Amino acid sequence: MHLLGSIAAAIVPVWLFAAYLLVQYALHEGYRFEQDAVQTARQVSLVVEGELVNLQTILNGLSKSAALANGDLQTFHREALNLVRATDRVVVLRDLGHTQLMNTGIGYGSNLPPVDPIADHDRERIRTSGFFVSDVFAALGSSSYRVQIAIRVPAPKGEDLILSISVPTTRIRNVMMPAVPEGWTVGVGDRDGHFVARSKLHEEMSGKPGLPEYVEKVVGRSGSFTSRNLEGTKLLAGFYRSSYSDWFYTANLPLSVAQAPLWRSLAAISGIGLLSLLVSIALGSTVGRQFTGATADLAARAEALGQQRKVEPLYTSVKEFAAIAEARWLRRSGPSPNAERSWKLCWIRYRRGSGSP
Repeated sequence: MHLLGSIAAAIVPVWLFAAYLLVQYALHEGYRFEQDAVQTARQVSLVVEGELVNLQTILNGLSKSAALANGDLQTFHREALNLVRATDRVVVLRDLGHTQLMNTGIGYGSNLPPVDPIADHDRERIRTSGFFVSDVFAALGSSSYRVQIAIRVPAPKGEDLILSISVPTTRIRNVMMPAVPEGWTVGVGDRDGHFVARSKLHEEMSGKPGLPEYVEKVVGRSGSFTSRNLEGTKLLAGFYRSSYSDWFYTANLPLSVAQAPLWRSLAAISGIGLLSLLVSIALGSTVGRQFTGATADLAARAEALGQQRKVEPLYTSVKEFAAIAEARWLRRSGPSPNAERSWKLCWIRYRRGSGSP
């Protein structure tokens, strides 16, 4: 037991230091995954926002049309139609109420259906910034969902008008996919927490509300949190909210993947500890058998000496035991070549209080 205690005293500090290093590594890996989630969400936002800025640039160029300035909507319709022909884009000119003045998705001269009025937050945004990016909405007469970017344009007379260009949400998904790392799930949500786009199951999720317990954790400009997704999987999520569109972007990874380094570290710690224990037991058992065997033989000779019986020589690798046994054997059996050295050793131990002569 003393040998095992000595071995443990040597091994345990090393093992604890190794455990500390492994745990620190696991915590660092967990923090790295959190930062990667936030950074991925930000990178996707930059790609998508770049597409939205391109659409705004198209609108800004179209708003400089002389036909629009002169109120020639037929000519302006033709110009806008040529601009978006053979694409999935739709240009609309409308007022702040329910009235459409032009729509490239509908032939000029046709009756244009009424539209929903501009939302209060969009009205405020276009008043202060001159543009806004809409929430996701269902396209008229279609089951698909779209988003639009709109700018304010002066009307030839009366109140300013709204010129907008819209694209289907599949366009947003296609644009962001090259920025989505393998193994991650990225989502784009509007101000109301509805899915604009999703890297997986986009068709099923676009336009649908996100889980309330998930959306309510998207607070502030950026951050990370854990939550469950629609499939019930526990996730590590990072998010970034854009100041340009006011959309939020999330990057999600199964929590089991993010915690894998921690579990590997714990397994390594357990394995090292178990291996150290087995090696300690093996070494202690091997050395201990020799030590306890020599001790037992020495005790037997001491007992024989005390009972005035014959004391046999002791052959052992423990020099101190051999010296004591030789001294006792000398007392019982007469002088030997090493007698003087043995008796001196015993006398020194006696003087030091570590034994009797």
